Amino acid sequence: AERHQGPLANLEGIGPIETRGVLFNLQELDGWASELQLILVARGCCRSLRSLKVKLVDEAMVSHPVFLFAEDLQEFANAVCVDNVPLTLTGGVGIFDLVLLQSALFPPASSPILKTVLRQLAQQAAQVSVGLNSTLSTPLDTPTPAMLDLARGLAFDKATRVLVANIDSLLQAPAAPPAPAPGLAAVAIIEEMQPIPQASALVISERMTAA
Repeated sequence: AERHQGPLANLEGIGPIETRGVLFNLQELDGWASELQLILVARGCCRSLRSLKVKLVDEAMVSHPVFLFAEDLQEFANAVCVDNVPLTLTGGVGIFDLVLLQSALFPPASSPILKTVLRQLAQQAAQVSVGLNSTLSTPLDTPTPAMLDLARGLAFDKATRVLVANIDSLLQAPAAPPAPAPGLAAVAIIEEMQPIPQASALVISERMTAA
């Protein structure tokens, strides 16, 4: 086997890696993992880490940037971690926006890191947001099997509030013949989800509003 030299050649654990605003600031999101990866590899660390711990310092809103976050984590793990490295993600999660599960940015096949990231963030979320027929995220008309499979695995055990926005998109009279709509795709995803056991407040809005 190839031997790596350097002060960190036998490094097996670091962290937690603390990151600020990583699910909001795309520029920071794109750079933090690659910079740390370069530092570790330059000092001899190569596929030796046996655990990966990340802490979100700021309260996060889980939305589309999470795909880039998971991609960066996957590349980081491929470079400096053992295969199937266990990932622990902690920190405050305010809102989990379900529109990401019908986003055109959703990868055709979910990586192990992406599945773990979304499941752990869902478990910590305080609020679940559902945007029907949202034009802000260019949602797909029909959810893919990968989207539905991931939706089944999400457990919002701590969420106490559910926001449903753009409800009027489902109340409008359909055209003839009716065409698939992103709002109906959101409903298909919701039907696959587990119950939200702690939810005590339901907020319904006719239009998309800032949470």
